[in-house]
Amino acid sequence: MKRAGEITHRLLGFSRSNDAERKETDINRLIEDTAALLAHEARTHHIALQYALGPDLSGVLTDPSQLQQVFLNILNNAIDAIGQDGVITISTRRDDGQVIAEFAIPAPASPLML
Repeated sequence: MKRAGEITHRLLGFSRSNDAERKETDINRLIEDTAALLAHEARTHHIALQYALGPDLSGVLTDPSQLQQVFLNILNNAIDAIGQDGVITISTRRDDGQVIAEFAIPAPASPLML
């Protein structure tokens, strides 16, 4: 798993420019494209990716390469945290003029206290 993440990071590094390049970006598409890079790794560990993407989140002014790196890191960390058999829920929405992207994994079950 760690090796696959390192390879993915290197590939994205080659495609990234050194200068921040802000342009209008569809956040939902960026998330889907980024998740696709790790979909095989997730399936290998029996981890499902669920989406609850808000409507029309295009036109967000950002550096898509840098934001993709952030999303990739979050997803890699989520896969590592779950380990085996789980779900990562990815949701987006607009809230008071901001775009919110959330990546959630279920909290581990706490042991029963007797």
